[in-house]
Amino acid sequence: MQFRADIATVLILLSVLISASNWLGILYCLIFKKTGSALPLLGGLFGMLGILIAPPTHAMSSMKAFFWLPLIWDYGSAPLFALNFLRKRQNQSKAGDDSAKKP
Repeated sequence: MQFRADIATVLILLSVLISASNWLGILYCLIFKKTGSALPLLGGLFGMLGILIAPPTHAMSSMKAFFWLPLIWDYGSAPLFALNFLRKRQNQSKAGDDSAKKP
């Protein structure tokens, strides 16, 4: 049981580290007007797995109902995919508007 708790702790710490670096990368890009990239899904998946495999005695065991939260707070997971989806839709609508304007 202790091994499972150790693995859960390592996964959660990796999730926090990756999520923080993703958000710091976004801030860097915004402040210095440069491009960057995020680690897609890793932070969210590590956090989700860490919460799900935490044994009942682990501090995170009460969070099992919220196993999906790391996928939301990690920029490389749901926010990144939502942003890309919205950009794609916006580009498609612009392309549709441009084709409608042509005679």
